[in-house]
Amino acid sequence: MILNFITLILHKKQNGGNILCMFKIGGVEMETKKMEKFIQQNPALAEFHQIIPLLDTLADERRQQIMILLIANEQGLTVRELTDKMDLSQPAISHHLKQLKDLNLVVSKKQGTSNVYKITIKQALNQVQHLINTLRNDDMIQ
Repeated sequence: MILNFITLILHKKQNGGNILCMFKIGGVEMETKKMEKFIQQNPALAEFHQIIPLLDTLADERRQQIMILLIANEQGLTVRELTDKMDLSQPAISHHLKQLKDLNLVVSKKQGTSNVYKITIKQALNQVQHLINTLRNDDMIQ
């Protein structure tokens, strides 16, 4: 049924202002609505589908740089400190931090007038590990 899990490719296409997710399996594209039933019937695909926002967020090079800086600075960093270390504006840094925070990859703590951001990736690592375990145990994935 699953031709090869690696052939599942997520495409984002613009559709009248809305992002329409398309899936490509074995060369055949299906719209999200048609894929939902297919995904629900397979635990590995369902697991992968749930983790897409995390993988998409982690795929961004700037967010990777922010996470590396936060890992290297256990005490945490402010937006100002991140701005000084990267070639990005404060609004851009704040935008990326919000995306990371929304997925519980970073936490912030008020310190004076600034927020100090720290890395918290344990939950994300658990999600990825669970996906790997699901894929390893799925008989349909070659």
